[in-house]
Amino acid sequence: MPTLTIIDVNGHSKDFYSFDKIIENSENIIELNCSNEEIQELPDNLYLLTKLTYLNCSNNSLKFLPENLHLLTNLTKIDLSFSYLLKTIPKQLFRIQNLRELIIVESELSEINEDIVHLIQLEYLYLSNNKIKFLPDSIGSLINLKILNLSNNLIQYLPTTIKNLLELKELDLSDNPLKSIPLEIINCKKLEEFIFDTTDIENVPILLKDKIYEWTKNSDLIEEDLFI
Repeated sequence: MPTLTIIDVNGHSKDFYSFDKIIENSENIIELNCSNEEIQELPDNLYLLTKLTYLNCSNNSLKFLPENLHLLTNLTKIDLSFSYLLKTIPKQLFRIQNLRELIIVESELSEINEDIVHLIQLEYLYLSNNKIKFLPDSIGSLINLKILNLSNNLIQYLPTTIKNLLELKELDLSDNPLKSIPLEIINCKKLEEFIFDTTDIENVPILLKDKIYEWTKNSDLIEEDLFI
């Protein structure tokens, strides 16, 4: 199958050996969908797909990723959603230099490793519906990040390094027990939408008042006594 550019084996390739063979004969593919495969590992020869830009491995039982995944230098988007065996972002992802979009929703992530600092090209990060309790300071190193979705996690505080996300346009922290909002977030000049719950908020710097109203799109959702 040397001329194929997109392969979708969604739910149809339970045989790991056949999956391995598909890769060997499909060096030109740019998109690979192997979701719903019930696989626990990806074949080591995945690196042969040198033109691959999008890898969808959602809804599987992945325990780890191939160590040579970083050899896919054209890979810009990965979806590992519904991976209930993943407790943290696989370390192999941090070596993919051109990764632009990472999606790991509805999984069991409890933390974001400091090594995320290496994903300098990342623009879209979707980690909703996990068990993440805090953001590392290194999140501020993702200077190209435009959308950060962390809805439905366990985050209470944001690191002040969030001020470095100068390209950030959307920040979703809805369904998190957020207790405060750092004043430094005002430095995110391109931020257009900031979604969060006020249930557990203890206070918000008064200097953020106008911005909060602008970001949330609805001033009725914010109580005046939250501002100090």
